[in-house]
Amino acid sequence: MFLNKGPLALIKLLTKDGILQKPTKCPHCASASVGPLKYCKQWNGYVYRCSKRACHCRIWPHGFHPIFYHSKGKGSDLNMQASVLFCATVGIPQVSTHLLFDVDAKVVARIYNNLDAARAKFVHRQEKAIAYGGWCDVEADEVDLGKGFLDDTTDGQKKGVTTAWEQWGALVERGRPESLRLFRLNPAATNTRAPGPGPICKRVTWEKLHYTKVYDLKLPDGPLLVREMLKTLMSA
Repeated sequence: MFLNKGPLALIKLLTKDGILQKPTKCPHCASASVGPLKYCKQWNGYVYRCSKRACHCRIWPHGFHPIFYHSKGKGSDLNMQASVLFCATVGIPQVSTHLLFDVDAKVVARIYNNLDAARAKFVHRQEKAIAYGGWCDVEADEVDLGKGFLDDTTDGQKKGVTTAWEQWGALVERGRPESLRLFRLNPAATNTRAPGPGPICKRVTWEKLHYTKVYDLKLPDGPLLVREMLKTLMSA
């Protein structure tokens, strides 16, 4: 679907689907608008151009894109990148995509990594708008994703504690999957034979209440207050 498309038809298709967007301002000068999409014989492709006379920079339709990138290498054009992105979104493994298109593995890996980074940025941005409140059921759980080994011969490291864990927690409101929030945990290191770092625990430390005496003081106002302040500073 993407490999057989012409340059202009592919750009229009990706723009219609919202994958590509026309820049509202020039990304180079950030002050002027850009003109319509036109063919540039010098660059051998369709580009936008800044309307500012002092700038007049050309911008590729997939320039400054969070996933796509511009490259003149063989097998890394926009058609191939769009095809690899389609495979990544439908869940095809990275190794299978590399064999399917018979393309360099670095091209496939770059698109997959850029997609993961774009998803992470989107999630972090959306998490700031998530709010929990009212009478609702909230579920929380944790998962262990892996472990690594530590050197117990270093200074400050407890002897026998040689395993560090990668643990993440999740919080979601029941019946509202868009409220899912993920957060990275910092579990304590364990010994090698431990099955895991253990569940999330919240340790509460109770302290004795401290009482403070409340004083009711009447301070002067206006010029008298300024005079008293200056007198105190001069005498100090």
